[in-house]
Amino acid sequence: MPRIHPLHLFPPHIAERGLLYFQQGKVRDVQKTSAGRYRAEVCGSENYSVWLKLDSDLYIKDGGCDCPYGWACKHMAALWYA
Repeated sequence: MPRIHPLHLFPPHIAERGLLYFQQGKVRDVQKTSAGRYRAEVCGSENYSVWLKLDSDLYIKDGGCDCPYGWACKHMAALWYA
């Protein structure tokens, strides 16, 4: 998968919601699980398991969330801001 700058991945309204979730403390239990790979629980209408793989410039190489929205959701954006 190519590396993607978060501002190109998340539509503006999704990035704004992710930032708000981060600012409200909804990103919990952030863990670095391996080189460049992070996972956390993000609390929305339910608690969602989210992960991101970042390169050294913090570009997103891969990621996922178990919410219904899926790829490039506000929960992934919230973890990126964390």
